[in-house]
Amino acid sequence: MDNNDQILDEFLLEAGEIFDQLDLDFVQLEQTPEDKKLIGNIFRAMHTLKGSSGFFAFHRLEKVAHAGESLLSKLRDGVFTLNEEMTDILLETSDRLRAIVDGVQKQRREPEGDDSALIQNLKFLTDGGTGISKAAVTAPPAPASAPVAPAVEVVIEPAPVIAEK
Repeated sequence: MDNNDQILDEFLLEAGEIFDQLDLDFVQLEQTPEDKKLIGNIFRAMHTLKGSSGFFAFHRLEKVAHAGESLLSKLRDGVFTLNEEMTDILLETSDRLRAIVDGVQKQRREPEGDDSALIQNLKFLTDGGTGISKAAVTAPPAPASAPVAPAVEVVIEPAPVIAEK
Protein backbone atom coordinates (compact mmCIF):
# COMPACT_ATOMS: atom_id res chain seq x y z
CA MET A 1 0.00 0.00 0.00
CA ASP A 2 1.51 3.31 -1.00
CA ASN A 3 1.14 6.68 0.74
CA ASN A 4 -1.77 7.76 -1.43
CA ASP A 5 -3.72 4.62 -0.54
CA GLN A 6 -2.98 5.16 3.15
CA ILE A 7 -4.09 8.79 2.98
CA LEU A 8 -7.28 7.82 1.15
CA ASP A 9 -7.98 5.11 3.73
CA GLU A 10 -7.53 7.69 6.51
CA PHE A 11 -9.94 10.03 4.72
CA LEU A 12 -12.50 7.23 4.39
CA LEU A 13 -12.15 6.32 8.06
CA GLU A 14 -12.55 9.96 9.11
CA ALA A 15 -15.53 10.41 6.78
CA GLY A 16 -17.19 7.35 8.32
CA GLU A 17 -16.71 8.83 11.78
CA ILE A 18 -18.12 12.16 10.59
CA PHE A 19 -21.23 10.46 9.19
CA ASP A 20 -21.75 8.49 12.40
CA GLN A 21 -21.61 11.75 14.37
CA LEU A 22 -23.84 13.55 11.84
CA ASP A 23 -26.48 10.86 12.31
CA LEU A 24 -26.48 11.50 16.05
CA ASP A 25 -26.36 15.28 15.62
CA PHE A 26 -29.30 15.34 13.21
CA VAL A 27 -31.43 13.24 15.56
CA GLN A 28 -30.61 15.66 18.37
CA LEU A 29 -31.18 18.67 16.10
CA GLU A 30 -34.71 17.51 15.32
CA GLN A 31 -35.38 17.63 19.07
CA THR A 32 -33.65 21.01 19.61
CA PRO A 33 -33.65 22.93 16.29
CA GLU A 34 -32.51 26.15 18.00
CA ASP A 35 -29.26 24.59 19.30
CA LYS A 36 -26.55 26.80 17.72
CA LYS A 37 -23.74 24.63 19.09
CA LEU A 38 -25.20 21.58 17.38
CA ILE A 39 -25.65 23.50 14.12
CA GLY A 40 -22.02 24.62 14.46
CA ASN A 41 -20.91 21.00 14.88
CA ILE A 42 -22.80 19.95 11.75
CA PHE A 43 -21.35 22.94 9.87
CA ARG A 44 -17.79 21.95 10.87
CA ALA A 45 -18.43 18.36 9.76
CA MET A 46 -19.51 19.59 6.30
CA HIS A 47 -16.54 21.94 6.22
CA THR A 48 -14.15 19.10 7.00
CA LEU A 49 -15.65 16.91 4.28
CA LYS A 50 -15.44 19.78 1.80
CA GLY A 51 -11.81 20.50 2.61
CA SER A 52 -10.73 16.88 2.49
CA SER A 53 -12.57 16.27 -0.77
CA GLY A 54 -10.74 19.20 -2.33
CA PHE A 55 -7.42 17.60 -1.40
CA PHE A 56 -8.38 14.45 -3.32
CA ALA A 57 -10.02 16.38 -6.19
CA PHE A 58 -13.38 14.78 -5.39
CA HIS A 59 -15.23 17.64 -7.04
CA ARG A 60 -18.70 16.13 -6.73
CA LEU A 61 -18.29 15.59 -3.00
CA GLU A 62 -16.82 19.07 -2.63
CA LYS A 63 -19.72 20.78 -4.43
CA VAL A 64 -22.42 19.01 -2.40
CA ALA A 65 -20.60 19.63 0.89
CA HIS A 66 -20.05 23.29 -0.01
CA ALA A 67 -23.74 23.83 -0.79
CA GLY A 68 -24.73 22.21 2.51
CA GLU A 69 -22.11 24.20 4.39
CA SER A 70 -23.49 27.46 2.95
CA LEU A 71 -26.98 26.80 4.31
CA LEU A 72 -25.57 25.69 7.66
CA SER A 73 -23.49 28.87 7.82
CA LYS A 74 -26.64 31.00 7.60
CA LEU A 75 -28.33 28.86 10.25
CA ARG A 76 -25.28 29.07 12.52
CA ASP A 77 -25.11 32.84 12.11
CA GLY A 78 -28.80 33.22 12.97
CA VAL A 79 -29.81 34.50 9.53
CA PHE A 80 -32.41 31.71 9.38
CA THR A 81 -34.12 29.47 11.88
CA LEU A 82 -34.05 25.79 11.04
CA ASN A 83 -37.36 24.51 9.71
CA GLU A 84 -38.61 21.13 8.49
CA GLU A 85 -37.81 21.93 4.88
CA MET A 86 -34.22 22.79 5.73
CA THR A 87 -33.88 19.71 7.91
CA ASP A 88 -35.12 17.49 5.08
CA ILE A 89 -32.69 18.94 2.56
CA LEU A 90 -29.77 18.78 5.01
CA LEU A 91 -30.57 15.12 5.75
CA GLU A 92 -30.67 14.46 2.01
CA THR A 93 -27.30 16.23 1.71
CA SER A 94 -25.80 14.03 4.41
CA ASP A 95 -27.21 10.91 2.72
CA ARG A 96 -25.83 11.99 -0.66
CA LEU A 97 -22.40 12.72 0.80
CA ARG A 98 -22.39 9.29 2.43
CA ALA A 99 -23.37 7.64 -0.88
CA ILE A 100 -20.53 9.41 -2.69
CA VAL A 101 -18.01 8.40 -0.02
CA ASP A 102 -19.33 4.81 -0.14
CA GLY A 103 -18.69 4.89 -3.89
CA VAL A 104 -15.14 6.13 -3.30
CA GLN A 105 -14.59 3.31 -0.84
CA LYS A 106 -15.81 0.68 -3.32
CA GLN A 107 -14.30 2.08 -6.52
CA ARG A 108 -11.26 3.95 -5.10
CA ARG A 109 -12.44 6.94 -7.12
CA GLU A 110 -15.37 9.32 -6.96
CA PRO A 111 -18.51 7.84 -8.54
CA GLU A 112 -20.36 9.74 -11.22
CA GLY A 113 -23.75 11.19 -10.46
CA ASP A 114 -25.96 14.21 -10.90
CA ASP A 115 -26.38 16.32 -7.78
CA SER A 116 -27.58 19.45 -9.55
CA ALA A 117 -31.15 19.32 -8.18
CA LEU A 118 -29.91 18.87 -4.61
CA ILE A 119 -27.38 21.68 -4.96
CA GLN A 120 -30.00 23.92 -6.56
CA ASN A 121 -32.40 23.25 -3.67
CA LEU A 122 -29.67 23.99 -1.12
CA LYS A 123 -28.84 27.27 -2.86
CA PHE A 124 -32.55 28.15 -3.06
CA LEU A 125 -32.90 27.72 0.71
CA THR A 126 -29.60 29.49 1.37
CA ASP A 127 -30.94 32.47 -0.60
CA GLY A 128 -34.05 32.53 1.59
CA GLY A 129 -36.42 30.59 -0.62
CA THR A 130 -39.17 28.31 0.64
CA GLY A 131 -41.51 25.76 -0.89
CA ILE A 132 -39.32 22.98 -2.30
CA SER A 133 -41.53 20.10 -3.39
CA LYS A 134 -41.12 16.83 -1.49
CA ALA A 135 -40.40 15.05 -4.78
CA ALA A 136 -37.38 17.28 -5.37
CA VAL A 137 -36.06 16.66 -1.87
CA THR A 138 -36.47 12.89 -1.89
CA ALA A 139 -35.36 12.18 -5.46
CA PRO A 140 -32.81 9.34 -5.32
CA PRO A 141 -29.26 9.97 -6.47
CA ALA A 142 -28.34 8.76 -9.93
CA PRO A 143 -26.81 5.28 -9.94
CA ALA A 144 -23.02 5.32 -9.95
CA SER A 145 -22.89 3.55 -13.33
CA ALA A 146 -25.38 5.83 -15.08
CA PRO A 147 -23.87 8.02 -17.77
CA VAL A 148 -23.92 11.68 -16.94
CA ALA A 149 -24.02 14.42 -19.51
CA PRO A 150 -20.96 16.64 -19.28
CA ALA A 151 -21.45 19.83 -17.36
CA VAL A 152 -21.59 22.97 -19.42
CA GLU A 153 -20.42 26.15 -17.81
CA VAL A 154 -21.92 29.32 -19.17
CA VAL A 155 -19.97 32.48 -18.55
CA ILE A 156 -21.73 35.73 -19.24
CA GLU A 157 -19.42 38.69 -19.33
CA PRO A 158 -20.73 42.20 -18.98
CA ALA A 159 -20.74 44.36 -22.06
CA PRO A 160 -17.89 46.84 -22.14
CA VAL A 161 -18.72 50.26 -20.82
CA ILE A 162 -17.89 53.06 -23.23
CA ALA A 163 -17.41 56.37 -21.53
CA GLU A 164 -18.96 59.35 -23.24
CA LYS A 165 -16.76 62.37 -23.82
